[in-house]
Amino acid sequence: MMLKKEPRCRSCNRLSETVHHIEPVVRRPDLFWVQSNLYPCCRECHQHLDAGRIKPKPPPPSTWEGAM
Repeated sequence: MMLKKEPRCRSCNRLSETVHHIEPVVRRPDLFWVQSNLYPCCRECHQHLDAGRIKPKPPPPSTWEGAM
């Protein structure tokens, strides 16, 4: 669902292939399906996010809840 809603990597704008959990699942399993904890990204950026080499960016305004 998240990749349909936001098909581009937030970090580099390539096609999203996976989602990164902003709060790691091992620490916060309760946030596994929470949209605000999911970060659509390509595989390369996902590796950088997991390693802490890049930081997650906020979602674009068009995906915010209640946006007009």
